[in-house]
Formats: sequence, C-alpha cells, structure tokens
Amino acid sequence: MTDRRPSGITLVCVLSVLSALLDLVLAQRDLGDFDTARWVDAHPRQAKFEQFYHYVDAGLTILACYFMMRAHTWARWLYLGWNAVRFGTAMALPFLVKLQEDLGFLRPNFSLIRSVAIFVLALWLLWRAEANEFFINARRARWRE
Repeated sequence: MTDRRPSGITLVCVLSVLSALLDLVLAQRDLGDFDTARWVDAHPRQAKFEQFYHYVDAGLTILACYFMMRAHTWARWLYLGWNAVRFGTAMALPFLVKLQEDLGFLRPNFSLIRSVAIFVLALWLLWRAEANEFFINARRARWRE
C-alpha cells in the first residue's frame, strides 16, 4: 500500500480550484456599464441568484477538491455530481424557454467549456486504479494493517 497521492488527483484538484477562482473573479458583473446596470435594476432577483450561484459553485468545487486531496471518497462523488448537474442544466437550457431569463448565465461560454475539459480529465483520472486504491486505502486505520 502506498500513502502517496496519485499525481492525477493533484492535477485535477489544482486545475479545478484555479478554474473556480478564475470563474468567481470573472463572473462579477461590471455595474459601471450602463446596459448591465439597467439589467440588474430590472432583474434584481436574477442578479442575486446569479451571484449566489457563482459563490456556491466555487465553494463546492474548492471544498470537494480539498477533501479529495485528503482521500475522502464522498468528495470525489460531490465534485463529479455537482459538475454533471451544472453541465446538464447548461445543455438543457435552450429547451427550457421559461427558464432562460432566470438561468441565462448558465449558457455555454468559455468558462463552461474549460470546466467541461477539466471534468472529462477528472472522469478519466479519478477512476483509475491508483486513484481508487488511494481513496480506499488512505482512509483505512493504520493499526488494522
């Protein structure tokens, strides 16, 4: 048994955290722009929901990555499940006409494409044999060996 964390897990976590922080910084609306300020005034509930969503997304990603690096299996499932829901909603949004005004910020854009690329990499790296062994053995009590 090895106590070393596979480099694939570290790579996925670092890329995901950097992407989440970049999305959090770039997602803030420029209220100095007249059209943006007018949209926020006309849609205050949607603007608050959008901002809340970006904070939750970054928070869940950072939380899941931290605990994945500490070998918690539930964090791997949280990361994969949350991103699957995010991408599923973004792909279903064109077909949900009534929700396009409320959830329009989930439309596919560059940040979503970047997140999908990291997600596909995570699917491959987080389910390899050495990653599975890391998640199974790292949480085992040492005195039982």
